[in-house]
Amino acid sequence: MNKHLKFIDGNSNKFWQIQVNGNQYTVTYGKNGTSGVSQIKTFETNEDCLKAAEKLLAEKIKKGYSENGEVTIPEKVDAKTGKVTNVKAILEEYDYMISQKNSALLLPFLEKNTKGNLEAIRKHIKKNKHYWMTYVDLTLEPGYKKTKDNNWSWGMRGDEKMNEIITLSAIATFDKTDILSFEEALNVLEKIEVSAVVLDVLNWAKPNWIETYILDRFKKNDWQNFDYKVLRYLEDSGFISFNPELFALCLSRFNSWHGKTKPREFVDYLFNDDKAVKRDIPLLYDYETNIQNSTFRETPNASYREFNTWNLLFNQLISESKLDKKTFVENAILIQTKEWNNNLKLFFRKLLEEINVTSEDLILFQENIFTFFHNPNPTIANYGAELVKKLYDHPKFKTKSYLEWLEGLMMRNDCKVSN
Repeated sequence: MNKHLKFIDGNSNKFWQIQVNGNQYTVTYGKNGTSGVSQIKTFETNEDCLKAAEKLLAEKIKKGYSENGEVTIPEKVDAKTGKVTNVKAILEEYDYMISQKNSALLLPFLEKNTKGNLEAIRKHIKKNKHYWMTYVDLTLEPGYKKTKDNNWSWGMRGDEKMNEIITLSAIATFDKTDILSFEEALNVLEKIEVSAVVLDVLNWAKPNWIETYILDRFKKNDWQNFDYKVLRYLEDSGFISFNPELFALCLSRFNSWHGKTKPREFVDYLFNDDKAVKRDIPLLYDYETNIQNSTFRETPNASYREFNTWNLLFNQLISESKLDKKTFVENAILIQTKEWNNNLKLFFRKLLEEINVTSEDLILFQENIFTFFHNPNPTIANYGAELVKKLYDHPKFKTKSYLEWLEGLMMRNDCKVSN
């Protein structure tokens, strides 16, 4: 006996082969296109070997392996009623829904078919993703016609509506591990406020991984965005719990080119939102972000860095006492000692200048400023010296402590203040 089977479905593209030679068989398995890994097993008789080999072969076929690689799912028998479930018909119904591009059919399909067939549906969703949502050479597809609007040969077989149905199907049925392969889930989740279909499916599925999924995307990609207003809606609707890091990163990732909200509209929204001001914006003191890069312009010929969203917002919040100035000064100083991006530290240093900090504002944190002298970054050490110039004549200035910290600075040759 010599059988070579394949399993090509969704993200899976593997083979399994068994060769029987007398009282010994060799099993080889691995990814298609590779030599795989081989295992040999020996039996007392040829009959025992063949019997064991046939059993292994039957198990693989039962799992969906086939000679041409197309995954076949056998009919299921309900243990209670004894009735045969026509899984093939269920999957054909799903394919029909995709072909019709009708997302309204999804929830009724899930309500009717997921019980007892969830694993088969999940596998079929992966198969559809692989077929409809993978970039291919469209010139090789049957019926391809080149048009003025179709100048690229590479693209997806499926359109936006088909891809959305497949992705929403995954959101409704996948666990927190399988959903990671769907980067498109972020875009679909962002539609929850404007799409009744998305909201209804989420209310039915109640996925418990949304919070960790979005945070995972943020950590993997610095450029990844998600609408902060939608995140708040997900929280208010009970789909996610409050996660400080998630909210800090989401809030900080606003860009003028992402979403429909313009920068100044976003500033006004945050300024007038009590929870954003009191709970979420202060999180930016605790988590490293790229708010220094949230820039925009309002005139065509201006620099793309004409304005900074967070510069405008912090100045407005502090000037109108909606954000505590003392707390901001303390955190802006502490941020200088963190192992954060130097441009982010510079952003907070510039803000300290713009809000006109006085010696009265700084004297409370003089000990923190003195530690700058021992910072390995000469820019921070020099900045500490500049701040001390504003404090030196203050009645509460701690001269003794200052001189103790200063001694280490005077030994350095990488700081201009020590020369």
